[in-house]
Amino acid sequence: MKVLPGTACSILEVGGFEGRVSIWLLQHIATSPDSRLLCLDRNDQPLLWPNITQAGGEKRTEFWRCISRETLRTLPRVAYDFIYIDGAHSAIDVLEDAILSFRLAKPGSVIAFDDYLWNDPQHNQLGVP
Repeated sequence: MKVLPGTACSILEVGGFEGRVSIWLLQHIATSPDSRLLCLDRNDQPLLWPNITQAGGEKRTEFWRCISRETLRTLPRVAYDFIYIDGAHSAIDVLEDAILSFRLAKPGSVIAFDDYLWNDPQHNQLGVP
């Protein structure tokens, strides 16, 4: 894996919510002015853009309001150095986003997940542990 901080890198974030992870990614990984962060979320998140702007990341960030399982199929292959998946809270949705993201990742890139093993019946309608 190449070192990303300080280099021009491309990051994909599935699920933005308040932008806390977006800000962390911009401040710790996508530190080069030539780095880019694409954030996908199915909802307009009222705090996302103000938080990214306050952190100085608005010129390096793009937000798409979309459904990840549809949009991930349309993104360019082998294009991202880091992918963070946190768009849904059920294991089946996280797994689907992961599978669709594999072909988007450059060789040696990192794909990080949230909620994959979260066994909360409210969010895990299929009962998958």
